[in-house]
Amino acid sequence: MKAEPHPSRMAVAKPLYSQVRDVLLKRIGEGEWGAGDALPNEFMLASDFGVSIGTIRRAIEGLEETGVLKRLQGRGTFVAGPGSMALDDKFCRLRLAGRPATGLGYELDGIAGRDASVSEARALGHPEPVGVTEIRQRLTIEGEPVGYEVSLVTVARFPRIETQIPYGQMLYRVLADYGALVTRSVEKIAAVMADEDLAGELGVGVGQPLLEVRRIALTIDKEPVELRRSHYNLARFPDLTYDTFII
Repeated sequence: MKAEPHPSRMAVAKPLYSQVRDVLLKRIGEGEWGAGDALPNEFMLASDFGVSIGTIRRAIEGLEETGVLKRLQGRGTFVAGPGSMALDDKFCRLRLAGRPATGLGYELDGIAGRDASVSEARALGHPEPVGVTEIRQRLTIEGEPVGYEVSLVTVARFPRIETQIPYGQMLYRVLADYGALVTRSVEKIAAVMADEDLAGELGVGVGQPLLEVRRIALTIDKEPVELRRSHYNLARFPDLTYDTFII
């Protein structure tokens, strides 16, 4: 299918490879290629978009890095889907006994719009206060609460997001549907004591030691798209850890 140069999709403010990447993601989201389908080869895509092979490769590399696409040597490039395990493995850092996945469950505790504070807005890349959607989710393992996450995303960037997570889920899969592919996060970690609110949310006593993680999530274009404050009760399971690294 020939990619039409819709001005609304090929914004001049972005590099060409980024524009191509966004259109590829949109076409995947619209079902032109489903999970498991092979994309046309790079020469066909370059002709389709009217760009160079190098531009196509950079666009594909970005989608591969976020787990939307997977490249198989000698076979081609295939759609994994925004909901693939790549995002979970990379950004869900809770681990049981060193295993790559924890079987996390998500329970939506609340979602509402409000105005961001000045510091929140700046962390999200805005010099002035903006409207944000606050998303509160409880994380569980085997039905036991292990974490409580409060995320902020801007209303302008993610309109109607409240309709897309009615029961709770891994947030970055939803952001990917908007073309916001999270590839990096900046975190600050501290040990804190549970106050009355957190004690109630996590089913622990007031004063229980918790791990606090403050995160700014960045897209492949280095755009801050989520500000998150999380608290985890690592004592819930003997082998539960929070894996991270310092750069």
